[in-house]
Amino acid sequence: MNKAKILTVDINGNMVRNTQRHSGRVYNEIEPCDFTDELRLVKVGWQNSGVYYEFKGSECNTYYMSQQEFDRYLEMNEVKIYGNFEFLKQGAIQSIGYVKGE
Repeated sequence: MNKAKILTVDINGNMVRNTQRHSGRVYNEIEPCDFTDELRLVKVGWQNSGVYYEFKGSECNTYYMSQQEFDRYLEMNEVKIYGNFEFLKQGAIQSIGYVKGE
């Protein structure tokens, strides 16, 4: 992806992932700048043949990241998840799953 020259946000300051999909809504265009924040992963969505990631910032703003950019982030940073997990298997595929606490 190329560095954005203009960023489209909604009236609450949330990043708009696809402005063509939601035409007719009121958006603001702002000049993008680099920022530092603690982002919480809240959703993984489908995008063409891959996925995208939705994050919430410390001030509850929404941000989106492509699969390629998130893969790049993972290569440079250690990411840990915590919880109770179980082993799963379907056919030849094995995985782990989260076990919801009681």
